[in-house]
Amino acid sequence: MWKHNYRLIMYLAISNIITSVAFMIPYQSKPSVMCTAQGYLNNFGQLSSVLWTGCIMLSLYRLIVLERSENLKLELLYIVIAWIIPSGISFISINEYKPAGGWCWIKDKSGGKLLYIIGEFYGPYLAVLIYDIFVCYKIKKYLKKCKDELDLRSAKRAAFRRFVFYPITLIICYLPVIIHRFCIAFGITCMSDTFLNIFGIFGNCIYGFACAVIFGSTKYVRGKFTEMCCKAYIIDDSSLISSDGLILT
Repeated sequence: MWKHNYRLIMYLAISNIITSVAFMIPYQSKPSVMCTAQGYLNNFGQLSSVLWTGCIMLSLYRLIVLERSENLKLELLYIVIAWIIPSGISFISINEYKPAGGWCWIKDKSGGKLLYIIGEFYGPYLAVLIYDIFVCYKIKKYLKKCKDELDLRSAKRAAFRRFVFYPITLIICYLPVIIHRFCIAFGITCMSDTFLNIFGIFGNCIYGFACAVIFGSTKYVRGKFTEMCCKAYIIDDSSLISSDGLILT
């Protein structure tokens, strides 16, 4: 039932890898081919990641609330929405990617370029964020009134608790870069540019690691990790135990 959602998470991870590759390109102080490549890959990877969280929440809503199984056609539709469309949107302003403080993106906010800034990231990010919050609310409301069998109800709640962390993690990890881009785009002095650059890149790159932690933190894995880190001390030395069974200190 949940295999489809895990494939969507894999697609999300691929988009985040693309973003990480973009940040691996050395900083370009002047417009260049490498700067253009970084701007394109960065915008595509981040926009794609945002859209994949929306697809994951839609798929989760269909499985939990509507109890409808996913199919190949719908998965292909998700791929069009979260990969094909972002690749086209990111290409529209291919000539506008220039050094923009820390990495290459759209720097100038004048004229139609402001529409590029809003349309290529801010607009979709805000729309998907509102959508994710709304879907989470609808699913949570449904689960409170759910009258399914105990096992099925428990499985639905466990899946919701797990998958809901993906959009939350996206918000937290992308917050520094959102602030950075907002300040650059509108000429606002928010914080130290160096501070925002470091935390912006760190937040984007650690997002993939955070998704991996969420994906791998099953009950079995958590149990094994606890067992490894929090083993009880076992005293094997009989000389420390008195005849009446008390431990000598």
